[in-house]
Amino acid sequence: LLLGGIPGVKPANVLVLGGGIVGVNAAKMASGLGAVTTIMDVSLPRLRYLDDIMPANVQTRVSNEAAIRELLPETDVVIGAVLKPGAKAPH
Repeated sequence: LLLGGIPGVKPANVLVLGGGIVGVNAAKMASGLGAVTTIMDVSLPRLRYLDDIMPANVQTRVSNEAAIRELLPETDVVIGAVLKPGAKAPH
């Protein structure tokens, strides 16, 4: 799987679940490698902030089950970066 950067090869679609520090850095790395990247979070203020700081090939979306299911068929890589303070990491 090539994330992107090769002429004539369609870039990979990367979905990052979680817009915290880990998710932001994962999205920046994927987009820097040429992937079409979507980062999802449940916080609208956080998504507005991410819209301002992320590169042009990174899209933001509100995270919910329906939106994730919609994107999964066209997604090549899913990166889980969700952690709520004090809670167990999701499986």
